[in-house]
Amino acid sequence: MKRKKQRLNFIAIGIATLLLVLVGWGLYKGVSWGLHYIIESRYTAEDETLYRSPPASEEIVFQKKGEGLFITQSSGTEDSRTVVSITTGDDYCPSWDTTGKGLYFIRKTTNNQLNLMYYNRDENLLMPNPLQTFTELDIPNIENSFIRVSHDGKYLIVSSYDWGINVWNVHTGAKENHFSMEKTYDYMNIFSRNSKFFLFSCTNLYDKQFIHGIDKPEPSATLYLATNTFEQITKIDSSFDAFEGYSFSLNGYTFAYAKEGSVYYVDSIESLKPIVIAQGSYPSIRPTLTEKKRKDYRWSPPFWSAIDITNIAGLIQVPDQPIVLLATPHEIATIHIQQNTLLKYTEKRQNNETSYMGWKLIDFLYQDVNFDTEPELLASWWPGGLEIGAERISFFELRSDGQLKEQFSSQRSQKNIVQFKDLDGDGTNELVNIYLDTQKNTGLNLESLYWEDILVWNGNTWIIANQRFSEQYSKLKETYEVFLIDAIKKPDDYGESLYLIQDLLEKVNSLLTP
Repeated sequence: MKRKKQRLNFIAIGIATLLLVLVGWGLYKGVSWGLHYIIESRYTAEDETLYRSPPASEEIVFQKKGEGLFITQSSGTEDSRTVVSITTGDDYCPSWDTTGKGLYFIRKTTNNQLNLMYYNRDENLLMPNPLQTFTELDIPNIENSFIRVSHDGKYLIVSSYDWGINVWNVHTGAKENHFSMEKTYDYMNIFSRNSKFFLFSCTNLYDKQFIHGIDKPEPSATLYLATNTFEQITKIDSSFDAFEGYSFSLNGYTFAYAKEGSVYYVDSIESLKPIVIAQGSYPSIRPTLTEKKRKDYRWSPPFWSAIDITNIAGLIQVPDQPIVLLATPHEIATIHIQQNTLLKYTEKRQNNETSYMGWKLIDFLYQDVNFDTEPELLASWWPGGLEIGAERISFFELRSDGQLKEQFSSQRSQKNIVQFKDLDGDGTNELVNIYLDTQKNTGLNLESLYWEDILVWNGNTWIIANQRFSEQYSKLKETYEVFLIDAIKKPDDYGESLYLIQDLLEKVNSLLTP
């Protein structure tokens, strides 16, 4: 009997312990959820209130090429605002530290070394020794790169239109080969302190066109303010040159940017009225938050971190669809706003998956070129150098889920253009695919010699239909004959290339022969 009671006591104790554990776990989860809810509610409330009250005045540092770094205030009028010189070297990319007590910058020396320096703003004292030394191989185009030093001084972030984003470890001087894009964006000062808003520019300054027969915007750069979901994208300013840096404030919802040698300040993301405050470039706003206040904010990386938002070369907000088309100089991607997804276009090349499309994006257009009532994404890439045509021209179908399906690709030449033209008068466009070099490494004296294929849309894809357009090829034959007559008179100017002209004549003759 006694043993039975003991067993019952042990069971009761076990049940009670289990109940206590369950209650404790429930309380823990409840408190955790409650704290999470309170924190999240605070962040959300700030989105709608605090940005309407900008700081009374902010200190902004900026650079003047060859003259050094300067500081001015956001408040005051153009006549009353003072500009103070703080350094006098060939200095670049000023970046404030976390507390705002000082700033980092890069000084270019007479022997083209790039020294990372620190300036103590509180004591107005330049630290004499560089924190690290880099070379122009590390930062090949410092004059035109968007560069930031992380707030803790540990990393140097270099964003270049040519080479994308690269990160350097300040302590070791070595390149960080596996640095996450999420951390990179946290260091670049392009986001508001609650991560809801961000700045970016879209830049395409090349006065070239490889897809003809459709309208293309003039070369330009545009600065935008957007929500981190891309749901709202607002144009701030535009220029015929690349923007020279932009920076969000940590003190409130204000920002500064530079274009065409002038620094602009915006004190409200509601009104978005930029005012010129100085002559210079690459501005950075001094943080003045206390340590306690800084802890109220946290970095929330966007879902699209995998794309280089600091080097956007093409932007299309698709009408009547929750989709944004983006392109860097080398990649294209879609953002589906409702699904919060980023889809980079990739393809298999030599058994490897790659998102690299070409050296420099030139055309990036969204138009219905085959008259099927659904617009297509049209894109071209230039190989650089002296080439006068594209290395790649591609057309894509945009699906409702944001996926891109390639309809046409022309990659057989590095001097390629295409033209949409109604050749037979039936009210629909044919696609004329023109190769300005039918053979690679031909001389410049053959630049005007080309072959063209004529393609028609069959409802699913573009197919070659050269035989249907004999009139077009008769004109092409005349061009070859005139060229050959002139070349025969000066054979040394053409050499073996004379055989190329003869080959083209044979090709067009076989096409015209019944």
